Amino acid sequence: MQTIFLKEEECYCQLDKFYANVAKHLGYDVPYGDEKHTFDCRKICITPSAYQKIKEFYKQRFNDSELTVAMLFLACGPKMTVNEFPDKKYIAEVEDGFILEEIEDEN
Repeated sequence: MQTIFLKEEECYCQLDKFYANVAKHLGYDVPYGDEKHTFDCRKICITPSAYQKIKEFYKQRFNDSELTVAMLFLACGPKMTVNEFPDKKYIAEVEDGFILEEIEDEN
C-alpha cells in the first residue's frame, strides 16, 4: 500500500480528475479524460477531509444533493478509512491494481 499526500486543490474536483491526480503522484502520466487507463475504486481509501473537498466540488459545481454525492461515492468512490495528521489532511492510500492500463488494439 502506498500513501499519497495531496494538496487541497487536487481534491476539489470530479472523481475521475481526482483519480488522475493520485495516479500522477504514483508516477503515471494519465491525462484527464484519458480512456486508456481506468481506476479500481476498491483499491483506494482517503481521509474525511479529502472526501469533503470532493463533495464540496460536486455540491458547488453541479448543485448535487447530499444523497446524489453519497450514491456517487457508493458506486465509484473511495472509502474514508484513512486517518488524518494534524499537518496533513488530504491523504490517499492506494493498493496495487488501482490503475489499470488498457492495451492498445494493434488491428
